[in-house]
Amino acid sequence: MVVLYCEGVDRYAVAVIVDLDDYLDTVQRRGPEWGLHAHAVADGLVRATCQAHAATEVEQRPPDSWLITISRPTREAIVAEAHTLALLLRNEIAANSAMTASIAISDVVEGPAGASRAAGQAEVTLGRKALGGTSRVLATLEHRVFQPPDIAREVTNLLRAGATLEAVAHVERWIGHVLHRQASPSVLFETWLPGLVLNIATGVDPRRAPDGSPDWRSILTHTPIDELAELAGMHERSNLHKWLTSCFSRLACLAHRDSSPLADRAEELLRRRFTDARLSLNEAAATLAVSPYHLAHVLQRERNTTFRAYLTGLRVRKAIGLLSQSDLPIAEIGRSCGFHTTRQFRATLHRELGSAPSHLRRPRAESVARQLRDEFDDIAA
Repeated sequence: MVVLYCEGVDRYAVAVIVDLDDYLDTVQRRGPEWGLHAHAVADGLVRATCQAHAATEVEQRPPDSWLITISRPTREAIVAEAHTLALLLRNEIAANSAMTASIAISDVVEGPAGASRAAGQAEVTLGRKALGGTSRVLATLEHRVFQPPDIAREVTNLLRAGATLEAVAHVERWIGHVLHRQASPSVLFETWLPGLVLNIATGVDPRRAPDGSPDWRSILTHTPIDELAELAGMHERSNLHKWLTSCFSRLACLAHRDSSPLADRAEELLRRRFTDARLSLNEAAATLAVSPYHLAHVLQRERNTTFRAYLTGLRVRKAIGLLSQSDLPIAEIGRSCGFHTTRQFRATLHRELGSAPSHLRRPRAESVARQLRDEFDDIAA
């Protein structure tokens, strides 16, 4: 970590992070001795360049980055100095070492805790390295809030077809799209990407809990929590590519193990038609051109569930989503989830969740009247 700091009247801070491009990947290919030498050269260049800008303390941040915090009394001076220093550092490392480096610059932060807040902001900005390219200067952008496109089913289908590299490329394009739209890299790598990987794993893993929900014990065997946690600190495109390739290779193998075409077709039919109140084991078996007994046996053997339990689980999960995210009447929600009557809907939720529909609504000021009416309906029922 490299720290530039002025005592006294300084009010404004900017953080600059110097991060060597593909350092760990290159060390794996060229050996640890090369890595130690390349790192020492880069460290010397960073220290010398920062000392020319009144650096008073230099600390390296393992394994391959340096943090520079500049504090000054005026905003105008600190902005110009930070960008000048970033360009100098990038050019010095590219010209005088075997490595290149990308530089992340925070916004100007005011106040006594400005240095630490600026450092955190620069760390987030560094995540934009995943867009690709090396030897770049990355400025902090105003992050936009939006809902990223859901590509889980598309990637799942690619893995089921054995197209691992195509699946990896599809997710990498998705990451680029999200970052180009100025999403927060920390949200992307800490929340959206791990969530996407888990959704893909649930689509690929044929095992199911008795109610048809994903068997998380099986899924987390192939996508361990500690591996998912690695995504939070990832910003090198090469490392991300390796991570996705390793994970998706395991999932592609899983997709072709212990799963018959009939089980896959039955699961697809259930997910497509579970809101149809007329759907039954006999009708599903006729659609799939097998006997009801054979279909029930295959689901029990390969999905660890029954037709009715899987169907009910899908309906209940959709109902929970609608109850918590909408103000639709309970009777309408029940019909849209595939229940014949409101009484059947209430009885199913009570049996599966031990709760009445109205108790699952998310409290919102604009829905108080509807919630009171639902509570009255529950009592009357």
